[in-house]
Amino acid sequence: MNAANGLSTILRVDEEIAIVAAARSQSGKVLESVPVTVAVTKDENEAITLEDGMITADAVGTAEITASSEIAGISGKLTVTVTLPVDKIVFMEGDNDGPSELNLAAGETYAEITAVAHNKDGEVVPPRSNWTWKSTDTSVATVAQLVMMGAKAKITGVGSGEATIMATVEDVTGSIDVRVTGQSITREIVASAANNGNSLVWDRGLDTAGYTDNQNTTVFDVNLRDVASRDLITAWTLTVTPAAPGAADANTNVTVGAVGGSITTDGTIPVTVALRQLMMQSMRARTKPSFP
Repeated sequence: MNAANGLSTILRVDEEIAIVAAARSQSGKVLESVPVTVAVTKDENEAITLEDGMITADAVGTAEITASSEIAGISGKLTVTVTLPVDKIVFMEGDNDGPSELNLAAGETYAEITAVAHNKDGEVVPPRSNWTWKSTDTSVATVAQLVMMGAKAKITGVGSGEATIMATVEDVTGSIDVRVTGQSITREIVASAANNGNSLVWDRGLDTAGYTDNQNTTVFDVNLRDVASRDLITAWTLTVTPAAPGAADANTNVTVGAVGGSITTDGTIPVTVALRQLMMQSMRARTKPSFP
């Protein structure tokens, strides 16, 4: 790799890697006739030794290796960070310790948990590889990484039973026992983008009492999905037609929208949007359509 702007690598104590430094032309050709000198230029805590192109990690610390060519007038640097090996995986929830076990209902999701690698002294160790997550029984609980190959994940209960959620990095695994009981949430409504960019949250932002929204109708494509499997159960459209409220003071509940009703033959659901009118404040109200 081009080391002109600096490279870095992480080693664990007692590990070794071999390096070779060579000068290249702008076209990428190795210039074998151009001599390159390689030397340790910084070594905190005598972290490494360099001999015959072999770097040995001796102690926790940081070192810098410089490769240079006086003839070509170029140089490159490699920073080596030496740490103790990963010894255990600790789970965190934000800045606090995470649970060692979870009790979930079927359909319930533990929104976010973070796996952190520690060495034997309890210090955080930067991983050198991607994280992998696994459930021992996906019919009981599933796990999904929030970022591909990342340290954060969410856990969802599927069906009654017990399962273990495992996070692994550098061949070290941490686990959380999950017990799933009951059936509290089996389905959820997910609204996709609307025809005019609105979301399923009403935001009026009133400066004075009265009706200020210029959008007449919003049509949402709505999906009903199984929480655990994410299978699509049914889909329909949701039409919200706002109407100007009548006279009201700042503490009066007003109704904006069409009269609520059942699903029509064309798949459209008329709904009622209940709002509380507030002077000089933004106001939010969620629409929740009912369905058989």
